[in-house]
Amino acid sequence: MKKYDYLIVGAGVFGAVFAHEMTKAGKKCLVIDKREHIAGNIYCENTEGINVHKYGAHIFHTSNKEVWDYVNQFAEFNNYINSPVARYKDELYNLPFNMNTFSKMWNIRTPQEAKEIIEKQRKETGITDPQNLEEQALSLGGKDIYEKLAWVEDVVNPQLDLLSETDRAAIVERLGELGKTAVSDGVNMVHYEAVEDFYKTFTDGGASRVTIFNVQNGGSLAVMTFICDSGQAELYYVSVGWEKGGVPFIEGAGENPVQELKLTEKGYLIYAYKNRIAHSHLREYLRVKPLSPECRELTRKCISGLNYRSYKMLMTDWTEENVMEILTPEMFEDIYYVHTGEHLSLKNWDIPADVYEAVFTAAFPVTEEQLRQMENYDPVSHTYRYAHRRKKPLAPFGEVVDYTENGDGTRTLYVDCVWPDYNMDCAFQNQIVVEANDDGTFRYLSNTIESRDMDWTTIE
Repeated sequence: MKKYDYLIVGAGVFGAVFAHEMTKAGKKCLVIDKREHIAGNIYCENTEGINVHKYGAHIFHTSNKEVWDYVNQFAEFNNYINSPVARYKDELYNLPFNMNTFSKMWNIRTPQEAKEIIEKQRKETGITDPQNLEEQALSLGGKDIYEKLAWVEDVVNPQLDLLSETDRAAIVERLGELGKTAVSDGVNMVHYEAVEDFYKTFTDGGASRVTIFNVQNGGSLAVMTFICDSGQAELYYVSVGWEKGGVPFIEGAGENPVQELKLTEKGYLIYAYKNRIAHSHLREYLRVKPLSPECRELTRKCISGLNYRSYKMLMTDWTEENVMEILTPEMFEDIYYVHTGEHLSLKNWDIPADVYEAVFTAAFPVTEEQLRQMENYDPVSHTYRYAHRRKKPLAPFGEVVDYTENGDGTRTLYVDCVWPDYNMDCAFQNQIVVEANDDGTFRYLSNTIESRDMDWTTIE
């Protein structure tokens, strides 16, 4: 029986370095790992001559020269400099934070000015005992830094040309003409029958595969191939982006065993990876069977962009009689987007009353006088204070699956709450009564919840 000085569990960075140094020191080490490779999450898999970061991109960084010299004895490291740019609405900011960032944000010139503004906004949060990461960020940096820089819309890739919804739909249509199964933004799939055939073979324990082309809103194209055999499934994928001039490059590629795979009767393919990426959703999804064109259009105009968990509009029964009970400042940004099709852009954190009132009175049966009773209304400046909508995990989304025309000119929309993380394509259903405005937008008149697969009253 061999004797070892050290048993090292895990052949990641720490385990590998420790084993190397102890072996140099004359010790015997046994390294065990459940994976079939060394290097842990920084393992690179050679796929057709391409080194693929199997577990996600990894960048080594250190300010310690001794550490830098140590790692370079094994291989020459690239001197990569990460210089991200954050976009908040139509403004660009340098990251990590520096005086350029603060100067652009507040039109200031000195660190002392930045310090004073940050301290003032920290106090304005009123958070003395942070209960989560979001509250911790607000209490440390204040509102502007959190909402513009920590909670950014995206990171700008100057080489990326964004595709519009119309562009993405046209690409999907062309792929369909070529006989490919394709989808844009996870919905409206063409040649979806191939997925249904694959799933039937999977449930029968047979062997099959299906490839889905997913045109994403950033302009990239993800090619997803599901393979099954004897009740086991894997997903192979490659994502292609575009440099200026239309030059393609591989954004990412890899494979992942699929632990759960479910095609619902309604037409959702909901799946979970065996090796789930940290901070990702519990389950992924694609809408396989498309909605009708009428339902898609009603979803786009009335439902897309509304949030279930940040305000009460979709999570409680209400009518014209008690509409003020569900109207909160946190929902204005979403209602503004649904009503105008544009993201809210503010020079400061005050919303002009004419904008705020025009949107809310058009979207709900409410008067200006009622709105001015809200806590965020300032009669002196005639403005409404902006309220940040805090994002919550496991958020569901709604889609119109049917509707009826009522005799009084209104419509009742039947809206399913789709909650993939709970493995449900109809956690519950909203019956929302709307009436059309002259400009093509809609006014919400009431909401009634019909329980389905879960007790919605228990949702926080």
